[in-house]
Amino acid sequence: MADKYDMIVIGAGPGGYVAAIRAAQLGQKTAVVEKDKPGGRCLNYACIPAKTILYSAEVYDEARNGAADLGIKVDGVSIDWDVIGKRREKVSGTLAGGVSGLFDKNKIDLIEGEGALTAEGDVKVGRKTYEAGAVVLASGSVAMPIPGVEFGGRVVDTWGAWSLPELPQRIAVVGAGASGAEIASAYGRFGTEVTLIEMLDQVLPAEDKDCAKVVERAFKKQNIDVVLGTKVEGSTISASPADVPPTSRPSTSARPGSRPKRTDVSRSTSTSAPPRTGSMRSATWSAAPRWRTRRRRRG
Repeated sequence: MADKYDMIVIGAGPGGYVAAIRAAQLGQKTAVVEKDKPGGRCLNYACIPAKTILYSAEVYDEARNGAADLGIKVDGVSIDWDVIGKRREKVSGTLAGGVSGLFDKNKIDLIEGEGALTAEGDVKVGRKTYEAGAVVLASGSVAMPIPGVEFGGRVVDTWGAWSLPELPQRIAVVGAGASGAEIASAYGRFGTEVTLIEMLDQVLPAEDKDCAKVVERAFKKQNIDVVLGTKVEGSTISASPADVPPTSRPSTSARPGSRPKRTDVSRSTSTSAPPRTGSMRSATWSAAPRWRTRRRRRG
């Protein structure tokens, strides 16, 4: 006989684990199905890694450029990229462990694996089926590639940008929304030459224009070349890996946004979106891309 639950949540991201905890608090026998880490993309691959690295960039930039105004002299400040990466992993791991602890505290079963709905409306994980009074689909999101610029090699999504194995000398960030702006700001303050490309006429297009102007002025002080009103239509590799010195290897982060992970409730698998890591080693080998762009007409 299949295990029975009042509610099964597919996906342990911010939407899924909060729903599961509340259901358990209301007396429902609850389980969560997750094939990756508790916390989903936000905690493990997006928001939290971004804030962790942004803080490192802020401290480095303050030590290098701002401490003298406070009467503090700092000599020989440098970046240890491996330590920054390890701290990012530690912070995310600690928070993921906190989510697991909340599951234990509220007597929520964590079922590891890919979940799929059966024809009867139950949940199948692997070869085992679980009966569910209700099912919550919290399958998360996946990054959206730009038409003509698919992810792979040196073209990476948000997680690829935050998990590069080495600090690039140059990077192009496509999309100046919240995530693209964070990537540009962090790498710019680390000393990377950053080109931030946005199709619309301001950075942070969803925000107030006056606020966006303040951010754009700050970016120009952070080693960021802001290119607005420009649509990216493709990219080409301008040199082979052997022709590019390791210290000159750039990276490209295409960040137009995210879309919900597609779910077919009758038979497809439905789980929290996994990271799109690709090959991080090869993500930084090529020469700077020659962007094919089209300037939008103003007015």
